[in-house]
Amino acid sequence: MAISGGAIIPPIYGKIVDAEKQELISNSIQEIDALTTASTSSYWILIPCYIIILLFALWGHKVKIWSRK
Repeated sequence: MAISGGAIIPPIYGKIVDAEKQELISNSIQEIDALTTASTSSYWILIPCYIIILLFALWGHKVKIWSRK
């Protein structure tokens, strides 16, 4: 989780923000407004991350001991 959270997700988020910012700038929106709008609307990428953390908090933390009977 640390590798994907720290090494994979931020570059994906950055590419989404850059692509959306360029699209907004091409639609004649000022650069600073385009950047703030693009960065705010790109937070959806974090929803799956938070869902994974929630699932781990609810069910994944339980240690299961396998025993043979």
